[in-house]
Amino acid sequence: MKLAIAQELDAYLQANIPLIAAMQIKVSYFDGKCLRLSAPLAVNINDKQTAFGGSIATLATITGWAMATLLAKQASGPNQVVIAESKLRYLKPITDDFFAECLRPVDSDLDSFCHDLNVKSTAKLVLPVQIKQGNKITADFTGTYVASVNAPPTSAACPMIFNE
Repeated sequence: MKLAIAQELDAYLQANIPLIAAMQIKVSYFDGKCLRLSAPLAVNINDKQTAFGGSIATLATITGWAMATLLAKQASGPNQVVIAESKLRYLKPITDDFFAECLRPVDSDLDSFCHDLNVKSTAKLVLPVQIKQGNKITADFTGTYVASVNAPPTSAACPMIFNE
């Protein structure tokens, strides 16, 4: 796990998004290819004793946002990332602690994202996120994220800490 990146991301989320702290979401894994955020069922439970749909949606959205933010930061430095569109399918009830995983996009999608961010100062990235309980997929999410550069790009290349 790229521990320093995961710890920095976790600290940022905890300090800047109050809902993350309330839901007790934690960055639990990052290896450069996969980002995982976890949430306990106990504080994200509904009246049916399963995970609340809003908690599932929040976890999926923030996991994709975090991956897009890491990628945008590596591509161009300071940036803003927002979600523009999303789709979520609930597949199975969640009855225990759960997590969301987002994989690094394929190289061609990442190259286009980095190019657009560095040349146009804005770029879109579509990221799939899976919500899981153990090894079972309980929900599928797809988010379209838009990144905008806050400062002039420093390089046309997209440095890839994700491949280290």
